[in-house]
Amino acid sequence: MSRPGIGVVVCVRNGERYLGDAIRSIKEQSLEICDILVVDGGSTDRSVAIAQGFQGVRVHCQKEPGLSAARNEGIALVRGGIIAFLDSDDMWVPEKLEIQFGLLEEERCDGVLGCMERFLENGCICPSHYRLEHLGEPVEAWTPGALLVRREIFDRVGEFDPGYSICGDSDWFVRLKDSGARILVPKDIVLRKRIHEGNLSSRIIAYRKEMLLMMRRVRARREGEGATEGSSHK
Repeated sequence: MSRPGIGVVVCVRNGERYLGDAIRSIKEQSLEICDILVVDGGSTDRSVAIAQGFQGVRVHCQKEPGLSAARNEGIALVRGGIIAFLDSDDMWVPEKLEIQFGLLEEERCDGVLGCMERFLENGCICPSHYRLEHLGEPVEAWTPGALLVRREIFDRVGEFDPGYSICGDSDWFVRLKDSGARILVPKDIVLRKRIHEGNLSSRIIAYRKEMLLMMRRVRARREGEGATEGSSHK
């Protein structure tokens, strides 16, 4: 039986400064990839031209706005039975897919994450919500850029919620955990996350508001599911 192919979704919007590094880190993987799809969210810089300059990279012009919508369109269009993501300003370590695919197959789990290492971009001031001593320190990476997952998991968990502008990732990972999916988190560093002034998570006030909204929705959903389960046993 042939192994399922790995498809990679890269979302970008005006990311010409870092996109080349991201794509090179994909192309330099020690494991073969069947498809690399860059989803462009209406860039007005050279992002599309940079992506098209790499052999074997396809570009899709995003139809609906927002990062969650970009990821959803990527999932629908990328080839392969196993899916990975990478933000345009981050990078993978060369062994990322080899480490994760080995565990995915050996353990027959639904997905594999890993650890990430944050680093400060040259010339950038460390944002106030990051502590300098935490840069370079490996931490568990519950983020799409560290994920390798079987395509069918999206049938169980659903898509990324386009109603969130920042917390769509957090919402999806909560639903992933609640679904009972088996996700492994090895200690290996698989993702290098670049910290710079343009990070989406640097919008602290908006981020906190969305996180509060998300937590309220999660609580309401869990309480509703619990009430449904309780009634079924009466």
